[in-house]
Amino acid sequence: MADSEQNEAAVGLLNFVQSGDPPVLYTNLMRITNTAGEFILEFSAGTRENAVPVCKLGISPLRIKGMLRTIEDNVKRYEDSFGLLLPQSFKELMDNGIPKIKSDQSDSM
Repeated sequence: MADSEQNEAAVGLLNFVQSGDPPVLYTNLMRITNTAGEFILEFSAGTRENAVPVCKLGISPLRIKGMLRTIEDNVKRYEDSFGLLLPQSFKELMDNGIPKIKSDQSDSM
């Protein structure tokens, strides 16, 4: 991005922030890439095949590390209040029990 484009984007962002609270955007997909100088977080909504871009953030490596700690702390407080967050497959195992593996071998000797 050229310097003039970055300046225009920064001015537009400042105008947006000064106008009030930014909107809350729903996202259920995220892709993270990085260079030596920044992490890029790309948020999308929809399915992997039909994802619609929602937001793209560039964050310095030092800030992303602080953000990671903040997210971990918040997730811990959330789980302390509302219970463990488990991926759906783990939740199903917890709810339904671990399925027994059928064996062709006899248990008797």
